[in-house]
Amino acid sequence: MNTVETGINERFEEGMFGNWKLRTDYENMNKELTSASCVVHTVYSTAGASGVNEDIEADYAVKDSGLLDGQLSGMAPLHWMSEASGGRHFENIRKYDSIMEEIQSFTGSYYVLGYYISEKWDGRFHKLKVKVKRKGCDVFAQEGYYNPKPFSEYSALEKKWHFLELALIENPKFQTPLRISSNALSSEINGMPVLFMISKIPREKLEEISGDRVEIVNLIFNEQNDVVSLKRVNANIADLQNEDIYSYCLFYLPPGHYRSRAIIRNLDTGKAAVATSDVLIPDKFVQGVRLYPPLLLVPEKNALYINTRSNRTEKGELEFSGLLSLYPFDVSRYSPLVGELERGNSKLLVLMRGAVLDVPDGIVKFYTRLVYEPTREEIPAIVTCQKTGGVFTFTVPTVNLLPGRYYLYLFTEEKDTQAKASVNATFVVRQ
Repeated sequence: MNTVETGINERFEEGMFGNWKLRTDYENMNKELTSASCVVHTVYSTAGASGVNEDIEADYAVKDSGLLDGQLSGMAPLHWMSEASGGRHFENIRKYDSIMEEIQSFTGSYYVLGYYISEKWDGRFHKLKVKVKRKGCDVFAQEGYYNPKPFSEYSALEKKWHFLELALIENPKFQTPLRISSNALSSEINGMPVLFMISKIPREKLEEISGDRVEIVNLIFNEQNDVVSLKRVNANIADLQNEDIYSYCLFYLPPGHYRSRAIIRNLDTGKAAVATSDVLIPDKFVQGVRLYPPLLLVPEKNALYINTRSNRTEKGELEFSGLLSLYPFDVSRYSPLVGELERGNSKLLVLMRGAVLDVPDGIVKFYTRLVYEPTREEIPAIVTCQKTGGVFTFTVPTVNLLPGRYYLYLFTEEKDTQAKASVNATFVVRQ
């Protein structure tokens, strides 16, 4: 790659006749193919048909002149499409055997060249020229690329599409969003099933999306990928330096499989962070013992909690009140473990909600197992447990744990009926 020039594809501006709407759509299609690095190989299917002179078709001077057997026959636009995208155009479909051999040949062996682009996004077309010094080589490469325009110049509709890309597409076209961690847990409040979602923006990554106009959106998708719930809040996180940010929300939903997605987007720059996690809300039970997935906490402070429930906070309500109603803990001493656990961390605080239904004077016993995934070895751990309301609190020592993934299994059994339940949590100790 020798040069990067600013300009337009002149052939799209000259000599094309016919409906202007069709011409504009054609140009936009070529622009999208070029921007997407989508190589298109075209074959002219009318070649050899009655009334078409193949000798005239092969003459590019005639083809580019606008005569009926050239541009208006459709052959020239096919040629331009393949050339703009870095593909190859074939003029005679009757030679399909050799055409397929050629396509197989130059699609079976190719180089992918990647270069950093230092220019600012300006929405303009930039030409590319690729040259190979080795003799006897043919080069097929796209003619250039379109830089996205700055987010500040987006129309209201374009900003909505920008958000939809972040919400629905794992790899958005015009940006690589910051990947952050999130957890989604199922639980119950007063017998009602609830989905709890929490995401973390670490302080070391905050600068990429911070600003005084930031939106935080939590979406819930069902198994059909339909959005079943959405909650959004605006926040000012421009001056934060030493705090981790936790955004969270509660959703009352019926039993089923769900996918949660958090989007944090700077409304001035378009820079964004996304996180995704899956969760199962189990069917309602009427008798016995049930445990819900636990929330893991680590001894950390300096955290800011943002509830995406609404833009307003009720009088006297703290920013973490909604979180503590489900998982009560001391926010001045602990923070949720969202992501990996730092090696050498002294302990995990495990908050687990559970319920015992239709078991008079039920007495439950708890058992725990901590398993190191790489070796399947069970790690001895003295676990202490206490119960406050419907929440069981465990303390698990972690100071000597090696890097890798761990499974924490929690079991319970009711003494008289021998009703049993179990749940597990996974965490990773950072290298």
